[in-house]
Amino acid sequence: MWLGTKQHLNKIIIKDVQLLSTVVTVIESVCDLGVTTDSQLSMDVHVAALCCSGYYRLLQFRPLTQCLSTATAETVVHAL
Repeated sequence: MWLGTKQHLNKIIIKDVQLLSTVVTVIESVCDLGVTTDSQLSMDVHVAALCCSGYYRLLQFRPLTQCLSTATAETVVHAL
């Protein structure tokens, strides 16, 4: 992953790096310890991934709301 501003990253044309007998492909973002970082060190990719994950969990929780009281469902949703 190359790091820099958008203007500097547009100038880089190297997409693959040769290391001994292995070719390493340059990627746009990386996930390490649960935090997704992109090449500009902004949190856009991480926030989008968190929103997607949270929305998915709420959708998975929806069928269970019929079995729970309103207060219990609210507590579980706030805990998520």
